[in-house]
Amino acid sequence: METSTASRSDRVFASLVSGGWGAAAVALVFLVVDTVRGDPFYTPSLMGSVAFLGALPAEVAEVRVDLMAPFTVIHFLLFTVVGFVATQTYDRYAGPVGHPVALAAGLFVALTLGATSASLLVVPGLLASLGVGAVLVANAAASAAMATLIHRTLRGVVVSRVLARATGSA
Repeated sequence: METSTASRSDRVFASLVSGGWGAAAVALVFLVVDTVRGDPFYTPSLMGSVAFLGALPAEVAEVRVDLMAPFTVIHFLLFTVVGFVATQTYDRYAGPVGHPVALAAGLFVALTLGATSASLLVVPGLLASLGVGAVLVANAAASAAMATLIHRTLRGVVVSRVLARATGSA
Protein backbone atom coordinates (compact mmCIF):
# COMPACT_ATOMS: atom_id res chain seq x y z
CA MET A 1 0.00 0.00 0.00
CA GLU A 2 1.41 3.37 -1.01
CA THR A 3 1.13 6.51 1.03
CA SER A 4 0.08 9.87 -0.31
CA THR A 5 2.56 11.54 -2.64
CA ALA A 6 0.69 14.81 -3.14
CA SER A 7 -0.31 17.62 -0.82
CA ARG A 8 -3.83 18.09 0.45
CA SER A 9 -4.30 21.10 -1.87
CA ASP A 10 -3.25 18.97 -4.86
CA ARG A 11 -5.78 16.28 -3.92
CA VAL A 12 -8.59 18.80 -3.37
CA PHE A 13 -7.80 20.54 -6.66
CA ALA A 14 -7.70 17.24 -8.56
CA SER A 15 -10.94 16.04 -6.96
CA LEU A 16 -12.92 19.18 -7.78
CA VAL A 17 -11.50 19.99 -11.18
CA SER A 18 -11.46 16.42 -12.49
CA GLY A 19 -15.14 16.12 -11.57
CA GLY A 20 -15.83 19.33 -13.47
CA TRP A 21 -13.85 18.11 -16.47
CA GLY A 22 -15.70 14.78 -16.47
CA ALA A 23 -19.11 16.43 -16.24
CA ALA A 24 -18.19 18.94 -18.93
CA ALA A 25 -16.94 16.18 -21.24
CA VAL A 26 -20.23 14.29 -20.90
CA ALA A 27 -22.24 17.49 -21.42
CA LEU A 28 -20.23 18.36 -24.53
CA VAL A 29 -20.68 14.89 -26.04
CA PHE A 30 -24.43 15.04 -25.51
CA LEU A 31 -24.64 18.61 -26.81
CA VAL A 32 -23.07 17.38 -30.04
CA VAL A 33 -25.29 14.26 -30.14
CA ASP A 34 -28.44 16.30 -29.43
CA THR A 35 -27.52 18.92 -32.03
CA VAL A 36 -26.88 16.28 -34.68
CA ARG A 37 -30.27 14.75 -33.83
CA GLY A 38 -31.82 18.21 -34.30
CA ASP A 39 -32.80 18.79 -30.67
CA PRO A 40 -30.05 20.67 -28.79
CA PHE A 41 -30.20 20.38 -25.00
CA TYR A 42 -32.60 17.43 -25.13
CA THR A 43 -30.43 15.22 -22.90
CA PRO A 44 -30.13 17.57 -19.88
CA SER A 45 -33.84 18.32 -20.21
CA LEU A 46 -34.59 14.58 -20.35
CA MET A 47 -32.45 13.94 -17.30
CA GLY A 48 -34.06 16.84 -15.42
CA SER A 49 -37.54 15.58 -16.29
CA VAL A 50 -36.66 12.09 -15.07
CA ALA A 51 -34.92 13.32 -11.89
CA PHE A 52 -37.29 16.06 -10.79
CA LEU A 53 -40.66 15.18 -12.29
CA GLY A 54 -40.43 11.40 -12.18
CA ALA A 55 -41.13 11.22 -15.92
CA LEU A 56 -40.32 8.08 -17.85
CA PRO A 57 -37.76 8.66 -20.61
CA ALA A 58 -40.23 7.65 -23.33
CA GLU A 59 -42.67 10.33 -22.11
CA VAL A 60 -40.25 13.25 -22.47
CA ALA A 61 -40.81 14.99 -25.80
CA GLU A 62 -39.88 18.63 -25.26
CA VAL A 63 -36.88 20.53 -23.99
CA ARG A 64 -37.57 22.10 -20.60
CA VAL A 65 -35.00 24.80 -19.91
CA ASP A 66 -36.27 25.17 -16.32
CA LEU A 67 -35.08 21.63 -15.55
CA MET A 68 -31.68 21.90 -17.19
CA ALA A 69 -29.93 24.10 -14.60
CA PRO A 70 -30.87 22.07 -11.53
CA PHE A 71 -29.92 18.84 -13.28
CA THR A 72 -26.59 20.36 -14.37
CA VAL A 73 -25.78 21.19 -10.74
CA ILE A 74 -26.59 17.61 -9.68
CA HIS A 75 -24.54 16.29 -12.62
CA PHE A 76 -21.48 18.31 -11.61
CA LEU A 77 -21.87 17.31 -7.95
CA LEU A 78 -22.06 13.61 -8.84
CA PHE A 79 -18.96 13.88 -11.00
CA THR A 80 -17.16 15.73 -8.21
CA VAL A 81 -17.84 12.75 -5.94
CA VAL A 82 -16.45 10.41 -8.62
CA GLY A 83 -13.44 12.73 -8.99
CA PHE A 84 -12.87 12.67 -5.23
CA VAL A 85 -12.96 8.86 -5.01
CA ALA A 86 -10.75 8.48 -8.09
CA THR A 87 -8.24 11.06 -6.85
CA GLN A 88 -7.94 9.56 -3.37
CA THR A 89 -7.63 6.03 -4.74
CA TYR A 90 -5.08 7.00 -7.38
CA ASP A 91 -2.97 9.00 -4.96
CA ARG A 92 -2.95 6.23 -2.40
CA TYR A 93 -2.42 3.16 -4.59
CA ALA A 94 -0.90 4.13 -7.95
CA GLY A 95 2.66 4.58 -6.71
CA PRO A 96 5.04 7.41 -7.46
CA VAL A 97 4.85 7.04 -11.25
CA GLY A 98 1.13 6.31 -11.56
CA HIS A 99 -0.80 4.57 -14.28
CA PRO A 100 -3.13 7.05 -16.00
CA VAL A 101 -4.37 4.53 -18.58
CA ALA A 102 -5.39 2.15 -15.79
CA LEU A 103 -7.10 5.07 -14.02
CA ALA A 104 -8.99 5.99 -17.21
CA ALA A 105 -10.03 2.36 -17.71
CA GLY A 106 -11.23 2.10 -14.12
CA LEU A 107 -13.19 5.33 -14.44
CA PHE A 108 -14.73 4.14 -17.71
CA VAL A 109 -15.86 0.88 -16.11
CA ALA A 110 -17.25 2.69 -13.05
CA LEU A 111 -19.12 5.31 -15.11
CA THR A 112 -20.51 2.71 -17.51
CA LEU A 113 -21.62 0.43 -14.66
CA GLY A 114 -23.24 3.43 -12.98
CA ALA A 115 -25.15 4.44 -16.12
CA THR A 116 -26.20 0.87 -16.81
CA SER A 117 -27.30 0.27 -13.23
CA ALA A 118 -29.29 3.50 -13.16
CA SER A 119 -31.04 2.52 -16.37
CA LEU A 120 -31.81 -1.02 -15.25
CA LEU A 121 -32.66 -0.44 -11.60
CA VAL A 122 -33.84 3.15 -11.21
CA VAL A 123 -35.06 4.50 -14.55
CA PRO A 124 -35.93 1.76 -17.03
CA GLY A 125 -35.41 2.85 -20.61
CA LEU A 126 -32.98 5.67 -19.80
CA LEU A 127 -30.01 4.04 -21.53
CA ALA A 128 -32.08 3.35 -24.64
CA SER A 129 -33.30 6.96 -24.72
CA LEU A 130 -29.79 8.34 -24.42
CA GLY A 131 -28.29 5.83 -26.84
CA VAL A 132 -25.79 3.20 -25.75
CA GLY A 133 -23.14 4.44 -28.18
CA ALA A 134 -23.49 8.04 -27.01
CA VAL A 135 -23.20 6.95 -23.36
CA LEU A 136 -20.06 4.93 -24.12
CA VAL A 137 -18.46 7.83 -26.00
CA ALA A 138 -19.41 10.26 -23.21
CA ASN A 139 -18.00 7.93 -20.55
CA ALA A 140 -14.78 7.48 -22.53
CA ALA A 141 -14.38 11.25 -22.92
CA ALA A 142 -15.08 11.84 -19.22
CA SER A 143 -12.70 9.07 -18.16
CA ALA A 144 -9.87 10.37 -20.34
CA ALA A 145 -10.36 13.96 -19.17
CA MET A 146 -10.55 13.02 -15.50
CA ALA A 147 -7.60 10.61 -15.60
CA THR A 148 -5.43 13.16 -17.40
CA LEU A 149 -6.20 15.89 -14.88
CA ILE A 150 -5.75 13.63 -11.85
CA HIS A 151 -2.47 12.15 -13.09
CA ARG A 152 -0.96 15.47 -14.14
CA THR A 153 -1.99 17.15 -10.91
CA LEU A 154 -0.91 14.45 -8.49
CA ARG A 155 2.24 13.31 -10.25
CA GLY A 156 3.24 16.81 -11.31
CA VAL A 157 2.22 18.21 -7.92
CA VAL A 158 0.86 21.25 -9.72
CA VAL A 159 -0.84 23.20 -6.96
CA SER A 160 1.95 22.78 -4.42
CA ARG A 161 4.54 24.05 -6.90
CA VAL A 162 2.44 27.06 -7.86
CA LEU A 163 1.75 27.93 -4.21
CA ALA A 164 5.44 27.50 -3.34
CA ARG A 165 6.47 29.83 -6.18
CA ALA A 166 3.82 32.38 -5.26
CA THR A 167 4.91 32.48 -1.63
CA GLY A 168 8.61 32.40 -2.48
CA SER A 169 9.27 29.17 -0.62
CA ALA A 170 10.44 27.22 -3.69
